Amino acid sequence: MSECILYKKLDNKKVRCTCCALKCIIPNQETGECGVRKNRNGKLYLEIYGRPTAVAVDPIEKKPLYQFYPKSTAFSIGTFGCNFKCSFCQNWDLSQASKSNDIENLTNVYDLPPKKVIQMCKKKNCKVIAYTYNEPTIFTEYALDCAKLAQKEGIKNVYVSNGYQTVETIELLAPYLDAINIDLKAFTNRFYQELTGVRLSPVLKNIKRWHDLGVWVEVTTLIIPGENDSEEELTNIANYIASINVDIPWHVSAYYDAYKMKGKGRTPLQSLLKAYKLGKEAGLHHIYTGNVQNDKTEITYCPKCNTRLIDRSGYFTKVHSLKNGKCKKCGTPIKGIWSDSCQNLLVPKKVTDPKEIHAILYPEKAKQSINYFEGSTFDRDHQILILYGTQTGKTEQIANQLYQLFIHSERTKKSFDFRIVDLDEYNPENLPLEKNIILLTSTHGEGDPPDNALALFEYLESKNVFQDASLLEGLTYSIFGLGNSSYGGQYQKMSKYFDTKFELLGAERLYQRGEGDEFKNNIQESFKKWFNNLISSLCENLGVKEQINKMPMERSLLKIKYLENEIEIESENENEKEKEKEKEKGNEMELENFSTNKSNKIYDSKNPFQSKLLEKNELMTNGGGRSCLQLKLDLKNSNIKYNCGDHIGILPSNSVHNITKLAKILNVNLDQKIQITPPRRFKKTMTIRECFEKYCEITGPVPNIIFQTLSKYTKDQSEQKRLLEWYHNINKYNEWNNENRYGLIHILEKFPNIQLTLENFLQFVPRIAARYYSISSCPQYDSQSVQVTAQLLENGLCSNYFNDLKINDPINLFWKKTNFKLNNNHPSILIATGTGIAPFRGMLRERLYLKENQIQENFPETFLFFGCRTHQYDFIYEDEFDKYSKHGLITNSFFAFSRDQQNKIYVQHKLKEQKELVQRVMKNKNGQILVCGILKMSLQIKETLSQIFGKKLLKTFIKSNRYNEEIW
Repeated sequence: MSECILYKKLDNKKVRCTCCALKCIIPNQETGECGVRKNRNGKLYLEIYGRPTAVAVDPIEKKPLYQFYPKSTAFSIGTFGCNFKCSFCQNWDLSQASKSNDIENLTNVYDLPPKKVIQMCKKKNCKVIAYTYNEPTIFTEYALDCAKLAQKEGIKNVYVSNGYQTVETIELLAPYLDAINIDLKAFTNRFYQELTGVRLSPVLKNIKRWHDLGVWVEVTTLIIPGENDSEEELTNIANYIASINVDIPWHVSAYYDAYKMKGKGRTPLQSLLKAYKLGKEAGLHHIYTGNVQNDKTEITYCPKCNTRLIDRSGYFTKVHSLKNGKCKKCGTPIKGIWSDSCQNLLVPKKVTDPKEIHAILYPEKAKQSINYFEGSTFDRDHQILILYGTQTGKTEQIANQLYQLFIHSERTKKSFDFRIVDLDEYNPENLPLEKNIILLTSTHGEGDPPDNALALFEYLESKNVFQDASLLEGLTYSIFGLGNSSYGGQYQKMSKYFDTKFELLGAERLYQRGEGDEFKNNIQESFKKWFNNLISSLCENLGVKEQINKMPMERSLLKIKYLENEIEIESENENEKEKEKEKEKGNEMELENFSTNKSNKIYDSKNPFQSKLLEKNELMTNGGGRSCLQLKLDLKNSNIKYNCGDHIGILPSNSVHNITKLAKILNVNLDQKIQITPPRRFKKTMTIRECFEKYCEITGPVPNIIFQTLSKYTKDQSEQKRLLEWYHNINKYNEWNNENRYGLIHILEKFPNIQLTLENFLQFVPRIAARYYSISSCPQYDSQSVQVTAQLLENGLCSNYFNDLKINDPINLFWKKTNFKLNNNHPSILIATGTGIAPFRGMLRERLYLKENQIQENFPETFLFFGCRTHQYDFIYEDEFDKYSKHGLITNSFFAFSRDQQNKIYVQHKLKEQKELVQRVMKNKNGQILVCGILKMSLQIKETLSQIFGKKLLKTFIKSNRYNEEIW
């Protein structure tokens, strides 16, 4: 027994082992997964130090190492224990023994301290010490002490390993290890996780690490029938090895039933020969078969002239055409370590300098480093960066909630420093330098990242999970995703993507991914459960470490600087003049280089196009008490080229009436100029008026986390009680919210004792997010404008914004492409309710244009199913759709006016009535269904179509994009 080197102390006498990539957290008096590294009162001990259970002299070829001192003998030692749980282990009696027995009472062990190992090795005239039989990583401290002594005596050290070391272990061993054979058991996480209990990526990155350090590497794959013997998997393994170096030998060995895996039988020779062939096709120079009698595939050939260099039969080895490490026939150097005088043939050269080793294991990966924790009193292990990707602002609200919970939690407020950063303001190149990250993200559109997470997504997409397998080594992370399960296969797509990609690039999961489902209305409930588990994992994994210089209880997310208006305006005017000069220069250059002065700018939510309102028409004029507007917006001088079915994003602003009320509540001057640090989706310098108008969501639905936050700013106990009741009781909050549709401005009016500063308010107020509208016009008729159709809702931000707009008023917008398209050559079923008919108007206007201009005379069968409240008041575009029917653009229409009779009739009822028609259209292999409307309607349509087609067939339509929907 000896105290380990590779571990860290945690609280409550727990320790974290840093020897292998499992990095076990070990409570007092327990062992890690290996069964041999035991925590004794807060210190980690290697129970098997100097106590090997297997000692033998073996030919080096048995390891197998075929291109490392051939024909030499290896003094081989192994112990009990292993960090893997391979169900097919062929040495299970050693590797698994310590997991089922008390390690102190294990018998059949040798007393063999390092000095005695060297003595016996020399006595047996062995050139090499091999740490083998079980996984040597778990007894690294013992092997390290042996290796140091061996090196002084000119004895070589080799590992036969599963390749699951940490960088800390590799850094210790690298100066003393000469060769390693690593088992690459498969090339899928499924295999590794289900059959060995670990992950694939650490093995992949360690093969490259050992190679880059100049340790001679050979790789072995035990081919198991039905598990890892497919052509695809074997090709992937071969390609990966070749991507590191084509001179790395690959051993493909036959499996036989062992331990818990039974009934597979012995691996057929044909499977090994298939792997041999695939390895050659991948460009590998040296592939060897094992556990079978096939002398032809155990030979070392010259990769250039194919001369037989070394013959093998079992462990009998004959070197006959290799001299000084070169082919006798053509003189080609053969990579390997053939003798003490031929070590220069190793590629790359052996690295022994500690600084060089450190540089290889910890490469500088980021181009630019931003210290978000500047001035922090907390060490890096206790700094947590919260990143969020948001499209509508909901994820930002949850991120703010997470921050507030962390800084007020008794378990974390004094032990960790938390910073929150919008992904818009985060450089993904910094990711490899981070220590601890919590990422919150939604999924946008058809499985896309939110706009502000696009840069992170593209950065990760550019990284090869095998070649960059150690990119995020040293980073711990956890992810929470927001989504809506009604979107089927797109649900949580981005949170799953980031979670998987982080892990494959070498990051370590701090706690499992959490999911909040908007459809099930359980975002808050799921988030709270995830947070409670996360905080436990955080304290357990990173250790509670109270700082001497404690951070204040209230840590501000934002800082506001009140500016001297005249000075600032003067300096800004100077800046504007400089910008104008630069602009003029740019215009001159543009005129010189281009025949036209057409803009090539791409607009988005951060850089919208400033359009203007050309027309505004009310579509509900029959006294129904509701309002629906058709807006025509100018696209002149933009480069926007939209198609039918695409979206227009609108950036609305708050009304003068509401921002005046807010200024009164917060007691601020709207004309005061401020500077916000960090900007976090605000403009850095602006007036309070501009801040309230363009950035603060004050009339939309109130996230219930805000009630908890507001409760901290009122001393009135009745107000506090009511606010907390809404926070804790999600059903009461939803019931209240659905009835009233109040925004934050209304809450502040109803709770007059809430005392907020501007800084307090801007920390938690949701940011105004873009609103997306399906385009209801056709570009062929007018490419210089675009039309959207909007139902106005009480207290809706965009509704109020549209209602107040006057002709020629400016309006900020951008275009977003979608895949919601009507194919003019395929039979179709169009299903819509309310304003969901808007995109179909544009699509059918396009058909009308094609027919009027004799571009396309006939169109396939197209059936429209449309529903709204009443025929008289709610059927927008009725005259137009009559016209489309008369022109043969619609084959037939089926209408459902839910309130025109005693028993409500909905679109799904009409679909059931036309079951045979719907089935007939979709029997055509190109038939498609397009659905547009509210979420509730979409779910009912899917349920109805499941009854018509069966769930399996409907899923097939969805997967093949023959069923497509646009819902909100």
